[in-house]
Parts: sequence; C-alpha cells; structure tokens
Amino acid sequence: MKKVFITGASSLLGKKLIETLEKDYSISVLVHKSNPNFNPKIKIVKGGMENIYDWEENLSEIDILFHLAGSTHANTEVYQKINSEGTKELIEAAKRHDIKKIIFYLLNLFSGSGVS
Repeated sequence: MKKVFITGASSLLGKKLIETLEKDYSISVLVHKSNPNFNPKIKIVKGGMENIYDWEENLSEIDILFHLAGSTHANTEVYQKINSEGTKELIEAAKRHDIKKIIFYLLNLFSGSGVS
C-alpha cells in the first residue's frame, strides 16, 4: 500500500482528500492546532510549517506528499514564513527523504493588514 503525507489535512480540501484516499493509501497527516476526528488508521503528526525539522522524520518512506497547508489570514511576515519559507523547507525535506511525487495546492488569498 502506498504511503501519503498530507499537510493542511484539517482544511475542507484536506478532509475531502482524506475521504478519497483512505481506502487505498496509508495516510499520515500534519495538523497544526486542532485534533480532528480522523479515522483511527490515520497517523496524526502535530506540528506546523514553521517547525518542519521537528516532525520531518515522519516523511520517511512516504510515496506522495500532498502540500495543502498555508496561511491566508496573517501579517506579511507570518505569511512569508509559512507559505514561502515553509514550502521551500518542506520541498527540501521531501528531497532528503527521497519523496518522488509532491502535489502542491495553495489558495492565493491574503487578508492581512498593511498589505497594498
């Protein structure tokens, strides 16, 4: 059975993706704050995009990485750290763990203050 890892698993899109994949894949998910009510077969990894090194060992033996996590309601600094730097670090971690397929999806929404 192929193994997948999903960031942003608590989002509506993440939950729908899990529903679609859970019958045919072994799933690990990254959750930032909440502890969603997922199927007990799903491995829950607590963490965030700002601390990838704390949980990246969970990427070992993963076949497909679905990257859905991102910040849309943050100031410019947080947005940059999570969406840009976090994604770059995640891709580097995926390379270190020899993940062959990355599927990336991020809504291009921003509603922070001080942005022109």
